[in-house]
Amino acid sequence: MSDNAAFLEEVVKYADSHGLTKGFSPGTVLFREGEDGTELYVIRQGSLAVLRASVKIATIREPGAILGEMSTLLSQKRSATLRVEEPSQLVVFTPPQFMELLEQFPKAGGILAKMLASRISRDVKREEQEKQKLGDVIASHEKFMKTAYALSKLLKEKQPSPAAEAFHDLLFANQTARLGVPETDIDARRLPSLFQSLLGG
Repeated sequence: MSDNAAFLEEVVKYADSHGLTKGFSPGTVLFREGEDGTELYVIRQGSLAVLRASVKIATIREPGAILGEMSTLLSQKRSATLRVEEPSQLVVFTPPQFMELLEQFPKAGGILAKMLASRISRDVKREEQEKQKLGDVIASHEKFMKTAYALSKLLKEKQPSPAAEAFHDLLFANQTARLGVPETDIDARRLPSLFQSLLGG
């Protein structure tokens, strides 16, 4: 049995005796990024979207997953928005109710600690990966700017030619692939005339 399933088993014992399970329809926003945390949620069934700056970053549907606990228990602002994606059954806790759950069912506390430790480890790893990706983007941008400067000098000294346009195409194909930007988002063939106008050529 997974940690989530074992945790849900303990939660259900408490929730059913206190009437804490509620149904939510698709599109319902449980809380918004930046709000104060007042309740936390455990999934019994359904699917929830996690959004930051209005962009969906994850979908959570595993029964037993706990959501909103850090901001609620630590009195912090919500770090993301939580929106229901499909009809869902959730156990809704206030902080006092959740603490009572852990007192009445100590096993739930041990499982929860293990789940949170795993989540923290995963979040740290993701943060390290994001920092590395940002470093790659900065390094690529610096290299691009040096190349673009060298090309601008060339365009200032000479008239644009098919060879110069081909060089532009190759340059932007390489850079957009490295940065994950679709090549269609950049019209490389406009650049020779653009450089000319900027340089007064």
